Amino acid sequence: MWPWGICPEALGLKLYFLTIDLGTNEEVGKVVMKKAVIVDVDLTLVGDTPFDMDRCHSFSYLKEWHINTLKAEKLEVGVELAKFFHDAGFKLVVMTARDVTGRAELMMKLKELGIHRLFSEVLMRESVDNGKPSDYVKGKMIDKVAHKYNFVFAMDDANHNLYRGRGIKIFDANKWNGKEVNS
Repeated sequence: MWPWGICPEALGLKLYFLTIDLGTNEEVGKVVMKKAVIVDVDLTLVGDTPFDMDRCHSFSYLKEWHINTLKAEKLEVGVELAKFFHDAGFKLVVMTARDVTGRAELMMKLKELGIHRLFSEVLMRESVDNGKPSDYVKGKMIDKVAHKYNFVFAMDDANHNLYRGRGIKIFDANKWNGKEVNS
């Protein structure tokens, strides 16, 4: 256990929050849009599980890959940041490009990480979208739930242009996952 209950990188992120506006719930008509954060899974909450896009239409390959994702390492900063957002009153919405056929394995992994109850929704790639780019898939997900949430932030290692184009501030998971890629 880290001093203060969190790892140093997450503590730095918490201190950073003291200097930025966390956003507010917005009333649109008579519906309150809840302030929310998009949370990616792979390379944001957990380490990478290599994926072969050429085999993405094979159900047996997807099942094998989903089982392998259970071995992915926890990314402490991402998990602590999700907890912080939840504690600060944000709704958390998982948006992952993982295929929906792996929902059981994803929920098992979130439970193992101790964060499965933090999320208001868990949205996954529909099988018909296998082989399509993740920014296309996540754009569809945002559109699907845009009437419910005021997305203020996104925690993701990719899809940054998608979020910027929608006015969503980015917490770049590449800062804590060891990758140097940015999109």
